[in-house]
Amino acid sequence: MFTIGKLAALAGTTPNTLRYYEREGLMPPAAKAGNGYRHYAHEAVQRVRVIRY
Repeated sequence: MFTIGKLAALAGTTPNTLRYYEREGLMPPAAKAGNGYRHYAHEAVQRVRVIRY
């Protein structure tokens, strides 16, 4: 599981871009932990890369 910052770094984008992808329906909403942080599965890295290219 990755936080939004870690996913953004791995995918070569920014957290704001990931939030935009979620709002536009390009990515399913991430599960939120009790502390309110978004947690993404490992597959999300590949999905973001596909969206970007």
